[in-house]
Amino acid sequence: MKKLAHYIKIEQDLTKQIENQTFPSGSQLPTEKEIAAQYGVSRMTANKALTALMTKGLIVRIQGKGTFVQNKRVEKDIRTGGSFTKDMLSTKQIPGAILIDYRVLRASHLAKVQAILNLRDNDLVHYIHRVRLGDQTPIALSKTYIPCKYLAYLDVNVLDHSLYRYLNDSWNIHPKIIDYKFSARLPNDNEKKLLKIGNTALLESVHVNIDDANNLFEYTETLYVGSRYTYHLSLNE
Repeated sequence: MKKLAHYIKIEQDLTKQIENQTFPSGSQLPTEKEIAAQYGVSRMTANKALTALMTKGLIVRIQGKGTFVQNKRVEKDIRTGGSFTKDMLSTKQIPGAILIDYRVLRASHLAKVQAILNLRDNDLVHYIHRVRLGDQTPIALSKTYIPCKYLAYLDVNVLDHSLYRYLNDSWNIHPKIIDYKFSARLPNDNEKKLLKIGNTALLESVHVNIDDANNLFEYTETLYVGSRYTYHLSLNE
């Protein structure tokens, strides 16, 4: 029988240690140098083992800080809804966000969004692109579109935190989801970089919100790291 490659043996051993909580969620793993010394292999072999664990979504490597066991998976009930911030708090993780891009665009430049939100060519739209975090770990990427006619002003400083809390506290707006769509795909190179993952499957969630006056208020596309986030539907009343 063919022997397993050294890096696979290390990967399997570290996987067991993560599963049995020798290395609990959020804890730091030994460095490449320490793993190489422990297992009597080269640093390249140690690196291959860690890369395999990262591709499986078990660990995250943060430049300048080290390698950490992935935080626990978030579970979201579709029926109860709720914001990303509430999802994080429900698992005792600290929610956060990194703003990638914010612009105000004409609806005519956003054909799909224009059709979904029933906008005119000259309608202006807030475009928000963010990395969503749980305990400083990337959980998802989101692109949100809100017509300016329903939200005249947006304080960009709040976008590192909860948008829905800002809408509630500053505008007394309470978005409600009326439509969900889901699909799965692999990440592209830029998404891998932003989410700090390998070829881990992504769950794409697309939803449309209405405001308190039943206006089509928001369209959002979110890419969740499949190993970090789960949607479920409870049929219990």
